[in-house]
Amino acid sequence: MLKNYFKISFRNLTRHKVYTLINLAGLSIGMACALLLYLYINDELSFDRYHKKAGQIYRVSSYYELADKKPQYFASSNVNLAGALSRDYPEVLQATRLHRGTAKKPLTYKDKKLYANGIQYADSNYFQVFSHRLIKGNPKTALSKPNSIVLTRTLAKKLFGRVGNAMGKVVQLFDYQNNTVTGVMEDIPANSHLKFPALVSFATIKDSYTNAGWGSANFLTYVLLKPNTDINQFRKKVQSIFDKYIAAEFKPFNAKAGFLLDALTDLYLLDFPYEDEVTIRGNRSYLYILGAVALFILIIAAINYMNLATARSAGRAKEVGIRKVVGSYRSQLVVQFLLESLILTFFSFIISIVLVELSLPYFNYIAEKQLFIDYSNFSIIGLLLAVIVFVGVLSGSYPAFFLSSFQPVRVLKGKYVSNRNASFLRRGLVIFQFSVSITMIIGTWIVYNQLQYIRGKDLGFNKDKVLILRTFPDSTNVKRNANIRADLLKSKGISGVAFTSNVPAQDGGSNTNAYPVETADGKMVVTLTHIIAIGHDYIHMMGLKVKQGRFFNKDLPQDTSKAVIVNEAFVKKMKWKKALGKKIHLEVDSLGKLRKGYDASVVGVVKNFHLTSLHKKIDPLILRLIPIGVETEAGFMLVRVKAQNLKKNLRYIKDIWYKHDKKYAFESYFLDAKFEELYKADEKRGEIFMAFSGLTIFIACLGLLGLASFTAEQRVKEIGMRKVLGASIPSILRLLSFDFLRLVVWASLFGGIAGAIMMYQWLQNFAYHKPLYTHWFVFVFSGVIALFIALLTVSVQVLKVSQVNPIEVLKDE
Repeated sequence: MLKNYFKISFRNLTRHKVYTLINLAGLSIGMACALLLYLYINDELSFDRYHKKAGQIYRVSSYYELADKKPQYFASSNVNLAGALSRDYPEVLQATRLHRGTAKKPLTYKDKKLYANGIQYADSNYFQVFSHRLIKGNPKTALSKPNSIVLTRTLAKKLFGRVGNAMGKVVQLFDYQNNTVTGVMEDIPANSHLKFPALVSFATIKDSYTNAGWGSANFLTYVLLKPNTDINQFRKKVQSIFDKYIAAEFKPFNAKAGFLLDALTDLYLLDFPYEDEVTIRGNRSYLYILGAVALFILIIAAINYMNLATARSAGRAKEVGIRKVVGSYRSQLVVQFLLESLILTFFSFIISIVLVELSLPYFNYIAEKQLFIDYSNFSIIGLLLAVIVFVGVLSGSYPAFFLSSFQPVRVLKGKYVSNRNASFLRRGLVIFQFSVSITMIIGTWIVYNQLQYIRGKDLGFNKDKVLILRTFPDSTNVKRNANIRADLLKSKGISGVAFTSNVPAQDGGSNTNAYPVETADGKMVVTLTHIIAIGHDYIHMMGLKVKQGRFFNKDLPQDTSKAVIVNEAFVKKMKWKKALGKKIHLEVDSLGKLRKGYDASVVGVVKNFHLTSLHKKIDPLILRLIPIGVETEAGFMLVRVKAQNLKKNLRYIKDIWYKHDKKYAFESYFLDAKFEELYKADEKRGEIFMAFSGLTIFIACLGLLGLASFTAEQRVKEIGMRKVLGASIPSILRLLSFDFLRLVVWASLFGGIAGAIMMYQWLQNFAYHKPLYTHWFVFVFSGVIALFIALLTVSVQVLKVSQVNPIEVLKDE
């Protein structure tokens, strides 16, 4: 019996080649798209889960609430926190710290020098919390002694050629800190929220924090909890740290602090406004959207099969009638049609696997991942088989029950009709397809438009052709930066040079500190704010606009310690009606205790400008002055390069650098390129979304052919009668199009609402975006496009049917 089912199924599929090819195309492309999106989503959800005890690891972050009663949240925490957690809470098996480091650091071995980005200082128990495999060295002791360093495999190879040559060698960090290699670890996996090329033992810098208070936050603190710890209860318990250790220190300033615990496996997709989050981040909203797209693609591909199968029902009605006459039960016909669907789905699935393997290199390039199908993983194989069964049964169930319901007497006379419920379901499926397509068109447009918006938005300063040079403190060459600046300005290809402690688009663009600030009513209140130190030429060179007051003045030496400039956001936060002359105490201890002689006054207010991406609102900011003569401490040199003879100008800058500094390698990048990097992930995700949206629309268009064909075949006798009575083809087209276009109108309504809701949520990822109502055009346009596609599809089918001789279709009447 089963053999007979297979034989009949293959015969039917090969007999109707066009129908089979359309279904193969729709199902294979649909399953390939869904599988690619599954691989992407699964990878995004896999971050940090490779650690053996990932479910027990939490990051402890902090928040501070000062006199303004507005808490500010930081991913980092205080250096003393890990010790307090280990001592006071039996739930904590281990507490470990990472000293945050993102800037490139010079690393030297003999005559080989390179720059490594993000070298971190870590506690000795780091490897007891995190499951990084050490190729060489003992994980329990590798970071226990001062001046110990553990390298990743890649960095060890760069320095020593072979991993085996690294152990015991002495490498120099910052050209003054000698560290012995005590371990080599495997490279950090791609699905880790932490990235670093090496770890230096915290014991190396421990003395710097001997008397540290609780006011600063510059460490990442992680805890390994005992299994089955009630995390909600523990979150409440850790707040007692404030009362025990911090309250007395914070009391004079009416300040509070608290702690938040985030699961390690949640950090990559965490959507929380931490001020200083520098770990790489994903986006949960994108995953929800892409997951919905994957599901819709599968459903639409299945709907296509349903519609095309029912569209062919007239051709198979007599087959069903004859089978019933010769004794076939309805259950046997259902099995026959379901098996046919499963066979088609299986071959579509094989094609989809080929398509996935062919497209993965390109997809990985767009997504910047290394995705692959692990055929040795039984759970993956099980999932793939489940997809075949799901799509096969979903696709074949409706046609199977619909076709098997035909009455032999009626269909053998050519008088079958579908029941009302079947017609309602079919129309509902078409509305669903159109709704999804319209939603995808709306989403594609808004994603593209938002990416264009963030590229073109005025940042409040001129970022074009600004070259950033990283400088390092050098006590033996204190005038180095000043001399480089003087020589650079001799070139006609350079229009400006300025110094700054922080660079826009990098590491948050500023530092965060607490300072006593004069309020509108004259009181001094400790306030958390962002601050950067700048040279005299920074404001002019960057093109910042002064709204009130003045720039820093070289002729006023007191500006170094007695003057600050703030942005509009700072004025708004302090609710100042008149900002000029307001006091800000610059030099303070960890929580704002004044050191005499540094009470500065606001001398100017600059227009708001962006230091970070458009995902974040512009924060209150203080600009303070770097004293002339100590530019070496600035950290960064900004050089405005003229576009004419750009290569020649860049070569000149490099030559001047090495004229004055042979110790540190010349490394540079353009500021506009750095801002582009901020949106690189958004652009990659946007490309993925737009590509799969296009494929969703294409697959849905295949489905339109199904309903149009079904409608035309159902009414072929009516069309014949009308032609006999003299009806023209345009009048027939109007008649058949009306009901169909009405479905599209309903789909436009549902799709528009769904698109508005989805894209409103997506736009919330950006602090700056165009209001949703400004995209009204795409809501109208998507409906018009859908109507056009529908009309075109119906027209093709009507023209095809109208060519049939009326005598042929009416001969049984």
